[in-house]
Amino acid sequence: MRSLRLAFVLLAMLLPPIAAEAGPYEDGAAAYKRQDYANAYRLWRPLAARENSRAQFNLGVMCDKGLGLGQNDAEAAKWYRQAAENGVTQAQSNLGFMCANGKGVP
Repeated sequence: MRSLRLAFVLLAMLLPPIAAEAGPYEDGAAAYKRQDYANAYRLWRPLAARENSRAQFNLGVMCDKGLGLGQNDAEAAKWYRQAAENGVTQAQSNLGFMCANGKGVP
């Protein structure tokens, strides 16, 4: 049994590492970095709907700054609120700023 375990360890050391595949979040981040905001939004939107707080915050930023789909305070506040409820402190801060200035909220 010990020799079998040792063989697996040695085999693992000899094999090249397996490259991790990028997922939708990482693909969205790459699109955002190259300023392809419409594609970043398209990739992050389903993640945000499934409670991915990073995607929620990023959509809030995009809507707040008008990146890709145009500036929309109400939509930014919605995404910031969801991210804030999921514990993203920067989203809490941004939402607080929006509330204090009447941007996107009643």
